[in-house]
Amino acid sequence: MFKSLQARLISAAIAVLLACGLFAAVGSYRAAILEADEILDAHLAQLVQSLLFLSRINEGRGIGDIGTGVHSDHSYTTFQIWQLKQPPPSASAHVSSDPRPFPRLILRSGDMESGRAFELRDGYSDDAFAGRNFRILARTSADGVYRVIAGQDLLDRQEMVEGIAHSNIRPYLLVLPLGILSMVGLIYYSLAPIRRLTAEVSSRESSHLTPLSFDAVPNELMPLIEALNALLMRLHIAMESERRFTGDAAHELRTPIAALRAQLDALRLAGDKQTRMLAQQQAAVSADRLARLVNQLLTLSRLDVALKSSETMTDLAVLVRELCQDLGPRAIQKQIDLSLHALSAPLRADTEVLRILIRNLLDNALRYTPRGGRVEISVALQGERVSMLVADSGPGVPAAQRAALGQRFNRLNQADASGVGLGLSIVLRIVEHYHGRVAFGPGLDLQGLAVSVELPVST
Repeated sequence: MFKSLQARLISAAIAVLLACGLFAAVGSYRAAILEADEILDAHLAQLVQSLLFLSRINEGRGIGDIGTGVHSDHSYTTFQIWQLKQPPPSASAHVSSDPRPFPRLILRSGDMESGRAFELRDGYSDDAFAGRNFRILARTSADGVYRVIAGQDLLDRQEMVEGIAHSNIRPYLLVLPLGILSMVGLIYYSLAPIRRLTAEVSSRESSHLTPLSFDAVPNELMPLIEALNALLMRLHIAMESERRFTGDAAHELRTPIAALRAQLDALRLAGDKQTRMLAQQQAAVSADRLARLVNQLLTLSRLDVALKSSETMTDLAVLVRELCQDLGPRAIQKQIDLSLHALSAPLRADTEVLRILIRNLLDNALRYTPRGGRVEISVALQGERVSMLVADSGPGVPAAQRAALGQRFNRLNQADASGVGLGLSIVLRIVEHYHGRVAFGPGLDLQGLAVSVELPVST
């Protein structure tokens, strides 16, 4: 099977033209043969009718043999004229002196023997005389006095018929190659816009993502160009986003690495035990922050793949309950009152993706809630949407700054330097994929932060 569209079109066009030409030639050949046979039969009928008329006028006086039949470039035409009985008496009737009994042969061409030719019935038939095959027409005059038998040599007749048929199909055979060449040229010319588009795309650099031009593009290629331009725009946006992300990640990684190096240098140069312990604690904090940042970066890199995985019906309340149990020791360590009110809330989504979303929300709430604070989580099914609310009693975020929540690496000048500013960005990415909504508001006791997430039951 051809992979080239041009080769497919040319092959199909040639096959169609050849098939049509073959059917047309065969049909024309058969039609020409039938038409030529009808014309030759009509010629025989005209000859017989003329001989009957002349015999009646001549009243049988032309007795004899005119010799070999009339030869033309197309066929031999032979005949016999018989007198079956005496013509009825009339004033001008000629009395024949021929003593032969009736029926008697009064005129013939020399190459049609008498014999059993007279036995032929009126009408058309094929018969053999003198070793040759003839197309015969026998006809008797209306008064029953004369009978004419005329014939054409079938070999000569067939040659003439085939000559007419060949002449009739010759134009098809001459025009067919011209039609094929014209069709090939037309297809090659019609596919020129595709070749130009291919050349334009092939010549582009990887960073050249401007939209393709619509100049001289046929209507059939418009949807393809529009789809390619939309893809180029998405790639441009994605590359810009990744470029910013890479720059921000490099900047964010530089800070904890530099801090960790400084603490290690301080640990190496420390002269007393207390200084070494302080430097060691600070290095551990920097290492924890670096590890958290790397983990969040890895989560972001895996998120697009995870979002493309298969989706199943999952109860969000069950997942929240499991993660609260996993993070319970951390809440106990900070003496945080972690409470959960969850009703069954099934929805169609990927389980691991939902775990990432819930863990990031709970991790942020526990991280920014001070010792002795509270974190409350509620899950419920509201019509066709599942809602989850995570509220804490932490320092909160001023209303003017809540619009910036979710921006990558933006910690809003929080005092806790252990955050990396990626948790809410991951949450927003997941909720956007599932066509949900995220809202930020005041938390518990009109302080802290409350994050409300709504997801459709069927995504």
